[in-house]
Amino acid sequence: MAQGEEDAETDSHRSTMGKWIELLPVGEQTKLKAVHTLAMEDPAVKAADEKRKQAEKEFRDALRAAMLRIDPSIQPTLDKMPEPKKHHHKW
Repeated sequence: MAQGEEDAETDSHRSTMGKWIELLPVGEQTKLKAVHTLAMEDPAVKAADEKRKQAEKEFRDALRAAMLRIDPSIQPTLDKMPEPKKHHHKW
């Protein structure tokens, strides 16, 4: 899967979650977002999030390198791909 495909998959997951959240009553949406924000400040969650980000970067780098080894002519196409988004959780 190319970096753009991975981003699309992540965006699709976020989009699905966003759509699901939008179906909740406003009070539940507000409560869920507030609890999520607090949970993201938990040291264990922060550490796991950093590990996730690092693992995603390592995966993207390894995938890109393998793709270029298989077919170096795709370099210009890969160079056109947008950088991955910086924030994973956005509700």
